[in-house]
Amino acid sequence: MKVEFDKDLISPFALFIIKKLKKKGHNAFLVGGSVRDLLLKIVPRDWDIATDANPYKIKSIFKNAYIIGKRYKLVHIYFGKNKIEVSTFRRDPGPLPENLSPTEKLILSNKKYGTQEEDSRRRDFTINSLYYDPLNFDLIDYNGGLEDIKNRIIRTIGDPFERFKEDPVRIIRACALSCRLNFKIEEETGKAINLLKNELILIPEARIKEEILRILKSGSSFKTLKLLEDKKILKIIFPFPYNFNKNFEKALKIFDGDFKNFLDEEYFIFLFFASNLNLKFEKYFGKNLIFYKNLLEKILFSKKMDKKTIKYKNFYNVLRIGIKLVKIFPNCKKNILNWKTFYFSNRKKF
Repeated sequence: MKVEFDKDLISPFALFIIKKLKKKGHNAFLVGGSVRDLLLKIVPRDWDIATDANPYKIKSIFKNAYIIGKRYKLVHIYFGKNKIEVSTFRRDPGPLPENLSPTEKLILSNKKYGTQEEDSRRRDFTINSLYYDPLNFDLIDYNGGLEDIKNRIIRTIGDPFERFKEDPVRIIRACALSCRLNFKIEEETGKAINLLKNELILIPEARIKEEILRILKSGSSFKTLKLLEDKKILKIIFPFPYNFNKNFEKALKIFDGDFKNFLDEEYFIFLFFASNLNLKFEKYFGKNLIFYKNLLEKILFSKKMDKKTIKYKNFYNVLRIGIKLVKIFPNCKKNILNWKTFYFSNRKKF
């Protein structure tokens, strides 16, 4: 099928990579969310490329490429602050030994290289399994993704019970996609989510945090976490005890209106302060971020200002969080404004 998108909407870096891979005799396509978003007339945030070149071949072609991944090898190609992810076509490895852990099964299931069609069967949802060649304008759909985009449906590729068992993180992604795109979750997919949500307990905390962070940065965090809360999934995956109260809701809505102005490490800290100041901070964030807690408490609640505090290298970042927290704790507004004035009045002196 031929589809021509406006090339101004497509990352010039992604185009460059595809052109260079083709010049070296390889097939290469835009894949996943970027193709889906282009079809929905949404400007894509991330660009993924799938190719028949293996990771080491890709790295040999691009000097700015780095091989990453423990579960399976991917290549990140950097152009300044812009990153393009390139993956090699993979196939289903067949039945795996039953005595393996979920993580081991996931690693093995992604180690076998294959054809483009085999690769499409390994992807999570039909709407994420479309391939697009921006040079020849070829749009390739092996799994009915175009029809599901037209009907605004989230559907797994193959049996949803098998796909969620294979990688339970897909449960979170299905809910997040549904909320971000305003799509319905297909009935069997929804049943599998309700039945298998407790499988998320088996997923390493680092992967869960990564998925939640993506949601918090999505612009639809309130809607998504509310759905996860309603489905009794959020209590399984959230990294610290929370109360989905008005302050928690306010924090999520602040993210949705201002997500571009938060650093990655600030999202959970902001939620922590918004929802419950009485929890033990270091238990959830470690000693390396304890300075955030100490500085935030000082600028929120202490009226005594001193130059030693504002000299701290991360003070301004913490002050930015404090300024945003005023929307949740309006009684701290005067304190924060005083600290802000004090900082800008004295910063040239050191």
